[in-house]
Amino acid sequence: MKKEVQLNTSYLDQMSGHDPATRLELLLLLAEELRTRPPSMRQCWEKQDLPALRRLSHHYKSTLPFTGCGPLIDANRKLEERLKESPQSLEIPLLLLQIEKASAAILLQVEALIRQASSTR
Repeated sequence: MKKEVQLNTSYLDQMSGHDPATRLELLLLLAEELRTRPPSMRQCWEKQDLPALRRLSHHYKSTLPFTGCGPLIDANRKLEERLKESPQSLEIPLLLLQIEKASAAILLQVEALIRQASSTR
């Protein structure tokens, strides 16, 4: 992944109505998704349960706008496309790795915001 993996909270802030309590709640939900979705996707790949992997990828795309991270959003979109078009593509494991790494990097940034928000309460 060549582009920088950076959290952009513009959409999250908009969806929270700039309310600090709602923002924190959304950050907590986002952290949970970032923490659990990529490992679930990896398990599906290892079991070669491609329909389940495709479903997880499809559902993850509704979470990813909250990250504002273009490289992560793009990798997940490409993964879903490859799973539809060419499920045996050699690109799938690479995309999955990109998603895992980007999700982990974004999770660290989200957790920092959660700590910051929790300390000001």
